[in-house]
Amino acid sequence: YTRNPNEVWLALYLAYCLFNISIALIPQFALFGVSKIIRAYVTFWVAYNFIRSEDDLRFVIWTVVGITFYSFVQVLLDKYTRGVFPPRGSFDHQNGLATFQNILNFIIFAALMQDSEKLFDKRSLIYWAGLGAGVLTSVATLSRGGMATTVIGFTLIITMSFFLKQKSVKIKKKLSAIGLMVLLSIPALAVILPPIIERFETAPEESGESRHGANIASRHMGDDYFFGVGLNNYSYAINYMPYGEDLAPLDRGIAHHIFWLHYAEMGIIGVILFTLMTANFMWISLRFILKREDSLERVFAIGVLTAFIINWLVGTLEWNFRTLQITLTYFMLAGFVTSLDRVERERLKMERDKKSRLAMWYLMMTRRQGAPKSAAPPALSLPQGRPTTGIRRR
Repeated sequence: YTRNPNEVWLALYLAYCLFNISIALIPQFALFGVSKIIRAYVTFWVAYNFIRSEDDLRFVIWTVVGITFYSFVQVLLDKYTRGVFPPRGSFDHQNGLATFQNILNFIIFAALMQDSEKLFDKRSLIYWAGLGAGVLTSVATLSRGGMATTVIGFTLIITMSFFLKQKSVKIKKKLSAIGLMVLLSIPALAVILPPIIERFETAPEESGESRHGANIASRHMGDDYFFGVGLNNYSYAINYMPYGEDLAPLDRGIAHHIFWLHYAEMGIIGVILFTLMTANFMWISLRFILKREDSLERVFAIGVLTAFIINWLVGTLEWNFRTLQITLTYFMLAGFVTSLDRVERERLKMERDKKSRLAMWYLMMTRRQGAPKSAAPPALSLPQGRPTTGIRRR
């Protein structure tokens, strides 16, 4: 077992979730929720111990690009062969796909902005293709929150990447990349902007009202039960207790606010522990970014920090953090970002070893070139008075 910087808050959050089973309205429902959290913790532990070198980290980034292409293909199949609209890919709802894809898009965009010094080298071309596929996937869901958080996340990445210490050639590359993105977005907007505008203009007011009503019901649950109604018990309480009387039957599903949902199911203690656990992951990422020089580890940390910030923001609109795909993805990225210190140490050690080998090679070559030419070996002299015949050569 290798200790991680956030193990205290992770342990406290899990311990409280286990305690929450004993006070839940339906303990079996709470047990289901805890089992999902345990799976997420196992994913975190595997991810934290998986990354050992810069090659491992680059493999993770290429995997993110590969998953993005897979999601893009699924969206195309939904739209043109399966008749699913809006497309949702491998998710039950398009909002979940938008949240998931934006997480990947932020990592790809951070790598595009900072990984390479050239705008169109081999790696950058793959990043460009992955980013285009990812943005189209997110926009195709017609999720208003997904579109808004895409712009906010890209703005955060651009801001962080410009204010951090780096080579001047990378700054020129970023300016060129931003200009190119603006030029490419003009014809793309001509195609996708009309449905986006229509989506914002025709969004039903009942959607916002139902969210507000669910949040009010969550507040009443947390006020009535100090420890909450129990993990995974919100849907039971809203349907079989008086809390859902003011909501339409179709709106009695789940609270679309991750913090109010925690308050309803786990009380104020659950809200505090969840906030501190997730905030500490953001602090670990930010501290690593501020203290390190330009490197692949810092590039990855910028993308993950942006994903964590946007995850908080999306949490005020959706409960996506509780869906299994988002939960596992979040804790996997958390495991990766907490292991970046080890990756950096390994990279610096390899660089020192390489410099030492080069210095040793240079020293050996210098000595060999500077050494005087050795004289011919002296002739064999034999003592006088002794016969030379009979001497055996060996």
